[in-house]
Amino acid sequence: TSQVFRETIISHALLWGNGYAEIERNNAGRPVALHILPPPRVGVERNAQGRIVYHVQSAGGGPPVTLQAKDVFHLAGLGHDGIVGYSPIRLAARAIGLGQAAERLGARIMANGAVPGGVLEHPGALGDDALQNLKRTLEDGFTGKNSGKPLILEEGMKWKSMTIPFEDLQFLELRQYQPVEIARLYRIPPHKIGILDKATFSNIEQQAIEFVQDTMLPWLKRYENEARRKLLSKSEQRSMFVEHLVDGLLRGDTKSRFEAYRIGRDGGWLSPNDILQMENKPARTDEGGDEYIRPLNMVGSKESEDDRNDDGNS
Repeated sequence: TSQVFRETIISHALLWGNGYAEIERNNAGRPVALHILPPPRVGVERNAQGRIVYHVQSAGGGPPVTLQAKDVFHLAGLGHDGIVGYSPIRLAARAIGLGQAAERLGARIMANGAVPGGVLEHPGALGDDALQNLKRTLEDGFTGKNSGKPLILEEGMKWKSMTIPFEDLQFLELRQYQPVEIARLYRIPPHKIGILDKATFSNIEQQAIEFVQDTMLPWLKRYENEARRKLLSKSEQRSMFVEHLVDGLLRGDTKSRFEAYRIGRDGGWLSPNDILQMENKPARTDEGGDEYIRPLNMVGSKESEDDRNDDGNS
């Protein structure tokens, strides 16, 4: 479906920096289908004639297929040459790796009962066999699912914990910071990924609008430009265009919208049907639906003089 296609190609662009789809055309040259191409199997170059071509590796390991630029829908992010985009994952590999390391550290600590390590002190010396038996007893009886059981020590042995407090590792701060760091890579407001520490009723609406303007619109424009360039013929481009309608995402609360409509209506540049259209409601069919108010204080001086002359007053 259209929804699945858009989600897939945009996710490819966000992960690899480029999303590709082969454009299938009929005998008349009109596009009839778009087939997703996995980014790892696509190579892009400018050939000796100066034209951009796409080399697609087949899934079965056969020779690559070369496609002309007009037959490839290419959604590219920011890049160095205007052809292919950077991979955000590669650019932020360290930040993402730090987040993964924190996940693994937390999992290991919890698996060990939140006791990452320690030492056993023995007043004497243990032989190799005794040392192996002690190690096996500890691993089998007091780690994993058995963690938390009381440790039984003999022969004057003492347990000395080597635990590093979480606050010394700044573990919690790291866990809170890394999602924000990765979200920043994609210009995602924290509240969009469930981090509401800095969100308030007074700024959440503005942050949502900024998300549409700063995050979504650049990608939507890339999508629209490529669709217009590759999917519409020269003659079709004179009368047709591709556009994502995001007015609904930019709409404010009901009170703010209605106040804005009133200002536009009183100012004379909005009719009732204009307002109904923006609210996705059916238009009025009476003659007043398309009527524009002309405020008396907005009439120009020349127009007022002409009206007086028409009335026979000078």
